Amino acid sequence: YLVTGTATAPDNQTVTAACSLTTVKPKVEIDVKADAPSVDKKIVEGNNKVAANTASIGDAVNYEITSKVPNMKGYTKYYFVMHDTLSKGLTFNEDMTITVGSKTLTKDTDYTLTVTKNEDGTTSLKIVFKNFIQYTNGDAITVKYSATLNQDADLTQTGNTNEVTLVYSNNPNQEGAGVDEPNPNDPVGKTPKSVTKTYATGLKLTKQDGNRNKLTGAKFEIKGEGMKVVLVNKEMYKPSESGTYYMLKDGTFTTTAPSGDVNWNDDKYDSTTTKYEKVTVVTKETMPAQINATGYVAGNGVLTFEGLGEGTYTITELVAPNGYNLLKDEITININANATLNGCIWTVKKGENALAVDGNLYAFTVVNQAGTELPSTGGIGTTVFYVVGGLLVAVAVVLL
Repeated sequence: YLVTGTATAPDNQTVTAACSLTTVKPKVEIDVKADAPSVDKKIVEGNNKVAANTASIGDAVNYEITSKVPNMKGYTKYYFVMHDTLSKGLTFNEDMTITVGSKTLTKDTDYTLTVTKNEDGTTSLKIVFKNFIQYTNGDAITVKYSATLNQDADLTQTGNTNEVTLVYSNNPNQEGAGVDEPNPNDPVGKTPKSVTKTYATGLKLTKQDGNRNKLTGAKFEIKGEGMKVVLVNKEMYKPSESGTYYMLKDGTFTTTAPSGDVNWNDDKYDSTTTKYEKVTVVTKETMPAQINATGYVAGNGVLTFEGLGEGTYTITELVAPNGYNLLKDEITININANATLNGCIWTVKKGENALAVDGNLYAFTVVNQAGTELPSTGGIGTTVFYVVGGLLVAVAVVLL
């Protein structure tokens, strides 16, 4: 006898199984095993595979999807299609590799990959396995690729999600009309989503004087050793010989070139020779791994550094507001995180002091004191003393 039955697999998946039965007993009970395909996704970090992590804008996040070839006994054709969705904060890097057992599959020959950019900014990946019935029950299926955290990264506790669902054949009695992927009316099963999340955060620097008045015009530099960090100051710009923008000392950019007359307006420019290109999409090439980014505090006294992952960052004041003393010491920020699918717990410290969150950014204040500094050792002020002292010695020699 050939007996078919239906059972419920984990996560309420319905599975139809075929059993071969030979018996002369008057009564036999058959237990239909719920052996449904499954799919799992993880983020690969070195030797670890996690469901959630942190990253900086420009960092590549490595993903691994795993499954196995199911028992296809009783089938003459089998659908096996993966649907993967990346949130708008993730950019697919077109570097997918797929293996089934010991075989590395060839795109367009063994599978097709369709990449769709959706209206809401998300990206859909559809992987269709061709002639899937050829594979051996139990063989491991592994899909690997990476995505880059981009300038649309979500800095909230929602995180930047990446999820996969598997669609598969689930009834050997109905073949379906599709060739390698099902038509809308074909009988199929669908696994629950397997989700990963990548989190990012940011810093909010507020510049003020001793009386808590907001200051503008200060220029800062941020460095992150080995981290890809993006400095955000309203618009994204990067140095480029073919660029058409120039940076002004108030932190804004203009397409008006310097006039060449320093007495007219060239003193308003951060540099009269450095040109910038306006960046609309952040990729891995946008920022180097060793960060050395600069920006001016805006008119509201605020400068933000967005899209930061775990790491140690140093912030240095390069130019102080007019009439105020330059900060002598670097500001050190340490960012640590405990990321899970339920959210990310950030620990952000400025030195030994923990920073409080302001919106989605961790805020701190930098104070400049008004007045005139004493000359620093090796500075131009000591040179004045040397010159005057030398003249006094010369006068003394003449008098003697």
